[in-house]
Amino acid sequence: MPPQDTIASWTPTVLTKWLRDILNNNPPDFLPNLNAVRVTATEKLILKDKMEYLKEPRFRAVGGTGQPAFTGTWVNFGGGWADAAFYKDVNGFVHLRGMIKSGTIATSAFTLPPGHRPTVSEKFAVATGSAVANVTAGSLDVLTDGTVVPAVGLTGYVSLSGINFRTT
Repeated sequence: MPPQDTIASWTPTVLTKWLRDILNNNPPDFLPNLNAVRVTATEKLILKDKMEYLKEPRFRAVGGTGQPAFTGTWVNFGGGWADAAFYKDVNGFVHLRGMIKSGTIATSAFTLPPGHRPTVSEKFAVATGSAVANVTAGSLDVLTDGTVVPAVGLTGYVSLSGINFRTT
């Protein structure tokens, strides 16, 4: 597009193609699961009935390809329980879920990436135990550098589910 060109001067066909490409190839952070199947631009933008927004957020799996790795000897609990994962919602809150095990208390389990870290260090009450049938109160710290640390409890499992915090 020439430098003097503006979106206002585009034809509806050009604007429609541009919007479809943007929405499908690089959705905005506040709509990470957007799948714009049919986009039409006329005098105003119309997203037709084929637009999909998935209810299930796109969790990022700890230990997955291109994602934060576990540190020390921490691993996913497994056995049909949710793996450790996180996502950031439209309001800037990060949500954790899953169960981890086998690490050392008061050591890092993994580190959240920039943009997914709290503005101040946070401490959360969590369920821990030696086995799923046993529950012992524990605590988990999420530090401003993104370090997630099971601080108090047992290491048979540490639940991350229900942890939410505001990011920078």
